[in-house]
Amino acid sequence: MTQKTFRCIAVDMGAASIRIILGTITNGRLTYEEKHRFNNEISTINGHESWNIELITSEIKKGIQQALTATEGLVQSIAVDSWGVDFVMLDTDGNLLDDPVAYRDARTRGM
Repeated sequence: MTQKTFRCIAVDMGAASIRIILGTITNGRLTYEEKHRFNNEISTINGHESWNIELITSEIKKGIQQALTATEGLVQSIAVDSWGVDFVMLDTDGNLLDDPVAYRDARTRGM
């Protein structure tokens, strides 16, 4: 009998830390392993409470690469779970237009 295996990467983005998890389902049994975790903190950038988007993207890429290396690239799915209240503005080429301001910044008070 052959085993059916499904591997997925989950990026869990929290306000205090971000982690990359490798999940494996084999014959209906789920196992998971944290491949990478790093602190995520709001910084003051240009007078606003902002996310360090360069750090966030580089560390997420590092964690995904670690998961891919561990599975020899045999991953069927990647999912991202984020806090969902902030956004990043990009131009038509995918370049960052401005630093992403965090939802806790004073500019959102009263909204």
